[in-house]
Amino acid sequence: ARPGHFRGVQQHFLRYLDDADVRALQAALSKVLAAESPPVEEARATV
Repeated sequence: ARPGHFRGVQQHFLRYLDDADVRALQAALSKVLAAESPPVEEARATV
């Protein structure tokens, strides 16, 4: 992310979360990413 974008996220969102919240958010979003990502074989075929 661009530095300005990250500063905005930090200022308006992340400052309200503690380390445990950030880890939980990371775990939840990782599950979404894994579910929405194409299988490795399919991703290689499009490259």
